[in-house]
Amino acid sequence: MQAGEGHSNTYDFVVASISFVMIFVTAGSPIPLFNIYQSEYGISNADLGLVSVAYFIAAAVALLVLGRISDFIGRKKVAIIALMAAMLSCGLLFLIHGFWSLFAARLLQGLACGLSAGALTAFIVDTSSEKLRWLAAVITSSAPMIGIPIGAISCGFLILTGKQNWFLIYALVGIVLAALILLISLSRETVLFRKGVIYSLVPRLYLPKAANQFVLIASMVFLATWSLGGFYQAYGPALVHHYLGTDNPILAALVFAAIMILTPLGSPLSRFFMAKNAVKTGMFIYILSLITILTSLKFGFMVAFIVASLCVGLAQGLAVTGAMGILIQITDQQNRAGLLSTIYLIAYCSAAIPALISSHFAYSMELLQIGYGYGVLGGVAALIAIVASRKKD
Repeated sequence: MQAGEGHSNTYDFVVASISFVMIFVTAGSPIPLFNIYQSEYGISNADLGLVSVAYFIAAAVALLVLGRISDFIGRKKVAIIALMAAMLSCGLLFLIHGFWSLFAARLLQGLACGLSAGALTAFIVDTSSEKLRWLAAVITSSAPMIGIPIGAISCGFLILTGKQNWFLIYALVGIVLAALILLISLSRETVLFRKGVIYSLVPRLYLPKAANQFVLIASMVFLATWSLGGFYQAYGPALVHHYLGTDNPILAALVFAAIMILTPLGSPLSRFFMAKNAVKTGMFIYILSLITILTSLKFGFMVAFIVASLCVGLAQGLAVTGAMGILIQITDQQNRAGLLSTIYLIAYCSAAIPALISSHFAYSMELLQIGYGYGVLGGVAALIAIVASRKKD
């Protein structure tokens, strides 16, 4: 049952949209500081891998277990909890004293991202008018790709201003989050409380019957793209330092942002392809870019590395849109929520499990060697997706 159904409130729409983007700004803000955490607090590459695992697992659990809770207790309550989790993470990072502070903060940020992916996306759609539905779709699909680079790049610029401003990003983001909590509390609720909260906590997973081949295609696309994204998140700044020869925090932020900043462009480009051709084209670009990335790290080619990373983002948008298009076409409306939950579980596991394994090997192997492992994993997954797509032609 909807509260105020049929009525659109521009204030609520704007506040919900900004809140959703700011959750991901918070998630991106620590990335350029990873090298500093390593030098100042003795955090190792293996520790950074575990921190990445905590983020992805928290997001996946929140999405799967708590993703539908706002349908029962209301959008505002869940949105405020997500914003509070993000704000608390800023407090932990501002007062950081070692690995466990970073681990707990990233856990909270993953929780905030997972909660907001359910509640705030629904809140944005609930409060959008018919004329703004297109904008609601853009915000809900692109907020991570917009917010995370903004957080990373903003932090990089602040680091350049001096040691006294290393952690200023957390104070600034925390203040904005506190203001958004107040603004969200003043907005109208779009969902009335109803029974069934406990039932909503049971994950609803779904795979289309007789569609194993399509599920395989989508799974391989997510394994290829999300695993590499997890590699960049955990080790991006360290890669810039060790293999590209610079400690510049702006470059560290740009390297991390490069792999996702063009992803939103892949979606409109996919309109020029049949879904299966979008997958094949995207995965072909991905393989070429992956080879270029690893070669650039080996020989220290900064420009080629960044260009190839940008191409991966574009390939991801193209292939993911194609893969999701295939599955949605063959799934009836009442099962789509369960399907999306299943696919996102696969996506988050595709990032978390390789990160967990790599964190173990990071104690004894160089990052480039770990990168080769990610390259083999991503390349094989991309090839399987291409072959599986061809079999359905």
